[in-house]
Amino acid sequence: MMRRLIIRVLVGFAIAAAGVPAASAKLRSYVVKRGDTCWNIAARFFGDPKHYDIIHKYNQLGPLPHILTIGSVLRLPLSTNTADAQIEWLRREVKAKSPTNVDWFNARPRMNLWRLYKVSTGSGSTAGIRFEDDALLKMRAGTLVVIYGGVGGKTKSERLQKRSIVLEKGTLRGGLNEFYKQAGLKVTTPSSEVIIKSKETQVEVDKQQRSIVSVFDGEALVKAKNKLIKVLKDYGTIVEKNKAPEKPRPLPRAPKWAAKVREVVLLAPTPHSADFVASWLPVGKAARYRVELASNKRFREPIVDAVVGRGITRLKVEKLPPGTYFARVATVGQRRLHSRPSKLLRVRVLAVKTSRLFRRTAANRYEVSGMVRIFPPSGATVIAALDDQAPAPFRAPLRLYEPKDYRIAVRDAKGAEVTSISVRVHAVRATVRLAAPSVTEGQLATLIVELKDDANRPALLPELRLVRYPGGPLALTTAGPGKLKAQFVAPPRSRTASVVLRLSWAGGDLVDQTLGIIAKPTTVRLVTPRPVAIEHWIASPALVGWGQRAFVYHLRGVRVRSNVGVGTNVVSYRTSSQGDKPMIGTTVQAELGFLDNRLGVDAQFSWLNFLPGRETLGRNKVGDLHLGLRYLAFRRPTIAFGPQLALQIPFSDFERPRRDYLLEPGFVLDWTPHPTVTLTADVRLFIGFNDAKEVPLLLGAALAVAYQPWRHFALGADVRSEIGFVGPSDLRRRRALLVNGFLRFPFGRYRLGVVSGTGIGSDAIDAFGYFTVGLTFDIALGGW
Repeated sequence: MMRRLIIRVLVGFAIAAAGVPAASAKLRSYVVKRGDTCWNIAARFFGDPKHYDIIHKYNQLGPLPHILTIGSVLRLPLSTNTADAQIEWLRREVKAKSPTNVDWFNARPRMNLWRLYKVSTGSGSTAGIRFEDDALLKMRAGTLVVIYGGVGGKTKSERLQKRSIVLEKGTLRGGLNEFYKQAGLKVTTPSSEVIIKSKETQVEVDKQQRSIVSVFDGEALVKAKNKLIKVLKDYGTIVEKNKAPEKPRPLPRAPKWAAKVREVVLLAPTPHSADFVASWLPVGKAARYRVELASNKRFREPIVDAVVGRGITRLKVEKLPPGTYFARVATVGQRRLHSRPSKLLRVRVLAVKTSRLFRRTAANRYEVSGMVRIFPPSGATVIAALDDQAPAPFRAPLRLYEPKDYRIAVRDAKGAEVTSISVRVHAVRATVRLAAPSVTEGQLATLIVELKDDANRPALLPELRLVRYPGGPLALTTAGPGKLKAQFVAPPRSRTASVVLRLSWAGGDLVDQTLGIIAKPTTVRLVTPRPVAIEHWIASPALVGWGQRAFVYHLRGVRVRSNVGVGTNVVSYRTSSQGDKPMIGTTVQAELGFLDNRLGVDAQFSWLNFLPGRETLGRNKVGDLHLGLRYLAFRRPTIAFGPQLALQIPFSDFERPRRDYLLEPGFVLDWTPHPTVTLTADVRLFIGFNDAKEVPLLLGAALAVAYQPWRHFALGADVRSEIGFVGPSDLRRRRALLVNGFLRFPFGRYRLGVVSGTGIGSDAIDAFGYFTVGLTFDIALGGW
């Protein structure tokens, strides 16, 4: 018998050790939330995270390590050592006081609250108090509460009621966890007792110690002067001091947001924040509105929680850092009853990186000098529109390089409200000067480079490069805000009497400047550097004159530079009666730029064309006239594009099958992959009209490249083709190809050139000639 008793005792001990709870232990249920671990649950309910083994004892969680599943229910033992409540979160100044202390002290998150503890929120402060049964009440600003322990009673409802709280002043909002919805949470006020049986109810005590109860979910029981009433969902009641509760009345109507969207997307260029503005429609009979903004949907830690007058229907929050936020607004009626909140308005502030840091003005406009790239926000798909352009997915960086004001409008791909930011790109001017009054041969010269924007503020630019000719690039070092310096040894005057400096950046050239070099002096004298204009000759294709027998392809770049010029060509010209003969011609051309050089007007005609040993060709000494018009429609630092239209009028009467008037619509594209290289593509239609009323139609295309490695030297080549489609047989079958080359020598506003070309194939030789060579001379107009 004794042996059996010992065995039973050992078996019972083994079972207890295996984790089977004693039958007499009183347990509570706890629903696992996001971020919960056995460690922090033990700290909350048992006062020490090391007591996590208690959780393991009463729950079958499997072998370690284990992960708690959100929404699962844990069984936890009730203990006399468990706090009655805990401050889950707080914002700004929140005070607490224990029953044994005289002074108040600063509360802290996760602080345990025991029976008769007091908690007070100051102006603009809020706090969340969670009870052991997972009930949560949010204290608004100016609220004072007293925590009480469990409430005993004879009825089942009183026994289920786990916690009680005294609200002396202010506002409490919240309710019970779904698991304890039938238990009730007792809130005692100076004028009533409120038993909350919902997840969302608001109880307020005003200065007259009235109780204002608004129920948004479930129900609440309100008792005063021995009268008990039930307040259902979307109803409320008011209890005057020393009076019975009033009959429940409907809550005010909830406001609606003015913009019919559920989401707002804002851009915040790094490292800046964004400003959020939203409006709602006014509600009739509203006395005030309560406005809230938080970083979570349950508004547990609100960023904004304010009551505003009925005349205010707009929420503005400044300097919101990147993140996701939620806004809501509720109506406060004439008797302080609150409506349900409006629908949630989601606010997303997206951080966007920029190639250069923005300045933010007092008018909430972003500023930058020179140029900037704005990169798409990572992890989000938005629609963006720059100025008046059509909205498109924001996938590639936006390049802002022209000095002006920009507006970038954005919205979510799903149709969020359209918002915008304003960006001002400032122009930058630069100066290059000597640190000393003069530079002498063999001397180490120091250059000072200063950059300022159009607001006269120091500026910096990307890819800044200072090159001297002769000599090559110079190293730039920082010498202060918007200031850099470089050094070089001045060459002997036997090599050169001056040094040319060119300052450029990612957007192009800034300064061209010439410094005079003094021979080793016996006395020091001041030499003033002579600035050279920033504008310079555009590295565009050369105009090569041909025989003017048929259609002539006048190739120009899309960028405009006002100038006049003259050229003399010798062309191997084929006649029907005498075969190949040399023809000498003089070509006069002019080009003018308008609308800040975006619109170009040009004219070209031949003059005094003649064959050696023969009289001047034709009765009119002026050859065919060619008029051109082109517009720079699209311009970036490296690309320029625009449409063009030309007209060719046959004036001369030299030998040819017919007289064709030509209309030439088309487009031209310039690409500058490197500051010294320019490629030009030209495509146009030749639409001809002649006396025989035949309408020729040809397609012309050209590709040219120009290379300028030094300031006073450039070279290049181009290939031009014409393909006939409609018209007389000689034009319809035409397949002509021309190859041209040129050398140019720019000197200030003057430019000399040598050009040559050859026709490839019989069509080209018949129409234009076999070979041409010539000299050109141009003079630039204006801006020098």
